[in-house]
Amino acid sequence: MKYLLSAFKHIGILLIFFIISAVYFHPVFDGYQLEQGDISRFKGMSKELADFRDTNDTQSLWTNSMFGGMPAYQISTKAENSFPATIISTIRTVFPGPVGILWLAMTCFYILCLCLKIDQWIGLVVSIAYGLASFNILYLGAGHASKVVAVALMPGLIGGVFLTFRGKWIYGLALSSLFGALQLAANHPQMTYYMIVLIILIVIEESIRLLIKGDVKKVAVSAAVLAVAGIISLLPNITGLMMTYDYSKLSTRGESELQKLIDKGATQSKDGLAEEYILEYSMARGEFWSSMIPNVKGGQSNYLGNIEGALDGLNPELRQQVAQSPSYWGEQLFTGGAFYYGAIIMALFFMGMFYLKDGLKWPLLIAVLLAVFLSWKQPSGITHFFLDSVPFFNKFRDTKMMLILLQLTAPLIAGLTLNQMRNEENPLNNIWLLIGAGVPVLLMLVFVTIPGSLFEFFSQAEQSQFKELLEQSSADVMQQGFLRKYVATVRNIRIDVFRADAVRSLLFVIIGVLAALSFAIKKVPAIVSVAVIGLLIMTDLWNVDKRYLDAENPSKNRKWVKAKDYNFPFEASEADLAIFNSEVAKAKIQSKIDARVAIAEKLRGKKFTKRNFRERQAAEFAALNANTNFRVLNFSNPFSDARTSYFHKSIGGYHGAKLKAYQELIDFRLKNELSGFAEDANSIGLIAALEKTKTLNMLNTQYIIADPNQDPLPNPMALGNAWFVSSLEVVNTSDDELLGIADIDVAAEALVHADFAENIKKSYANDSSASIVLTSYAPNQLEYRTESNKEQFAVFSEIYYPKGWEVTIDGQPADYVRANYVLRAMVVPAGAHTILFTFNPAAYNTGTTLALVGSILLFSILLYALWKKTKSIKTLQA
Repeated sequence: MKYLLSAFKHIGILLIFFIISAVYFHPVFDGYQLEQGDISRFKGMSKELADFRDTNDTQSLWTNSMFGGMPAYQISTKAENSFPATIISTIRTVFPGPVGILWLAMTCFYILCLCLKIDQWIGLVVSIAYGLASFNILYLGAGHASKVVAVALMPGLIGGVFLTFRGKWIYGLALSSLFGALQLAANHPQMTYYMIVLIILIVIEESIRLLIKGDVKKVAVSAAVLAVAGIISLLPNITGLMMTYDYSKLSTRGESELQKLIDKGATQSKDGLAEEYILEYSMARGEFWSSMIPNVKGGQSNYLGNIEGALDGLNPELRQQVAQSPSYWGEQLFTGGAFYYGAIIMALFFMGMFYLKDGLKWPLLIAVLLAVFLSWKQPSGITHFFLDSVPFFNKFRDTKMMLILLQLTAPLIAGLTLNQMRNEENPLNNIWLLIGAGVPVLLMLVFVTIPGSLFEFFSQAEQSQFKELLEQSSADVMQQGFLRKYVATVRNIRIDVFRADAVRSLLFVIIGVLAALSFAIKKVPAIVSVAVIGLLIMTDLWNVDKRYLDAENPSKNRKWVKAKDYNFPFEASEADLAIFNSEVAKAKIQSKIDARVAIAEKLRGKKFTKRNFRERQAAEFAALNANTNFRVLNFSNPFSDARTSYFHKSIGGYHGAKLKAYQELIDFRLKNELSGFAEDANSIGLIAALEKTKTLNMLNTQYIIADPNQDPLPNPMALGNAWFVSSLEVVNTSDDELLGIADIDVAAEALVHADFAENIKKSYANDSSASIVLTSYAPNQLEYRTESNKEQFAVFSEIYYPKGWEVTIDGQPADYVRANYVLRAMVVPAGAHTILFTFNPAAYNTGTTLALVGSILLFSILLYALWKKTKSIKTLQA
């Protein structure tokens, strides 16, 4: 009966987590979804892949919709034979929208609390704090679902590590294996990497604790158990890991082949990402205090004029300029809001750092300090050490993400602190508890009373700008006076905004500390005190979260959209429709378009109408892309644009880990071509300007969208899907191959690196009757028909990628090489032939087999652990 009652309590707590998640995101039950920018971009990136899955019994591991073509591993690949991936997808299917992810975060933290024997009601409170941390809300709102899922799962794995080192080896193995596998299935390597840093620190502390006791055997066994758990975690996810590993070496995270150009402003260094690029979105020093004061740097990117009451009483002379001044004055390029973990939670964190006896606080403190130092945009010596010496750290950008370690540590220390108070007879006799209680109060008082002594209230860029303006207006006394008055006014308003939030946090800290001390006195029933603390924490976090993502009035709230607009986020522009009509007529595929629309209507169960025209457009453009193969350049921010990929095969795209060679093509060829195109078109004419865009032409860019509301520019200079060249130039360096594109006639010549030139001649006879035509297109398979009287050298407007593309001629294996730095090319024998390129990575088939073995093994271990637990309960009841 005791265990049944305990089970009902746990179920009740999980239900509370669901209610909180459902209430916060309640519009999802009324047919709304979050307007998530990154989800819209994801739908653009993955449209070709999703369309292919809809019409085939398999998936494509390659897409041509972005950056000329790239592997799909980090875009939209469904894990096959992966038990943990099935668990995640089931949770996200059962729970609508972001509800399941928020519930998962709270549930996993609650599991961690149970592993550390924290009282279940205290665990409930701090788990809510972990779930409602503003990081989760911000990134769910932005559409970074995989990132938040990875963060949500972290506590479960940490709990498994603790169980292992505390002698519960079977349960530790089961929990570590399960949550390790789930963490990898979430597919966010950056979050997993930061979590591993924390685990390493915990393992060191736990090992030292056991070694001090002389328990060497327990350390050895625990380490072995975690090693086995690591292997079991890897196996169900091995397919994606193997494919990603292969891809990483050829992506912007890998080592560059360039020797000279790489030092001239590219987004990557020789062996990884460039330091400036890595730190571009990191925080200013001091901005981590947003964990206690949301508006420590002004909160989210906004204007002072949008802050209620901020301009009251302001001199009309300054009002317009001040109103248009940014409210955020940190160093991030843009922010949707602060990383706020709760004033009360942070107060309990400080209390715990002084009061807790558990040595666990030290690795957690080290992790927090590392996270804070490494989150800075202005690098410290620690930052340089990690970038230069710590493996893989320089593969990830936006180092402020490491503050997730504080997000996990703060509520965990808070829970351990309250739990120790609960278990001690007279906790108030401990002077360190009182000191710890006083520290956050004094800290907040300092922030409230002397903010002007702590911060400049201007970003470095603003300070430089004001200094420059003052120097420029040195001869104009009135202008200088206005500038100084403007700067002083903006500073005072920002101080007022800061102080108001600091006072708010001070009040929550005081109330929270008093509630915690009253809990320590034990005059009030513990459950009542914990409930009060929990309500205060939830009120604090809930109201700050609503600043960034409010669910009220979803029909009038730009953060929410109807589900149909969420599922089909883009509408074809005039330019898109003009391309569609031109290509349908040219390729004579109207019947195929109609057939695809009919299939979509059948799946939907009704005819398309004007109300769901976006769904019809999605089906029409899917058919167009499946039956044609050309590329489009959209001049509007092309290399951070997923919208074009939704409708066409794009020269640009949106992805954080592009192919390294293509990024270098962008940096050193495409950007130059695009910057000069408009001027050339006006000065020497459109055709002559297009002749100069050699890179666009060899990538088969048949349309250029200069204005989406007008017809696109057709490009008659595009070279098509493939062509024969008569002359080859062999170059010895990749720098020469990339730069040499500007100096050759790409229609008749090609550049080949010496590494690929062993069995290739430098010239091939001209054959005016020779032809090469694409006869069948799929993203992972392209068929060409060739005819020639003599041996030819063919260049294909397809991206070279050696880890999976195979080619046959008339069914017999053949070889292909790299030409013009990014394209595929090959020798074609005389006569009529069929060339077939197929994307078939060898690692994929091996991986899916191993994933099945790993999934069976993981499931078996979980069943055994469950059987063992059930057996032990029955034994105790007997």
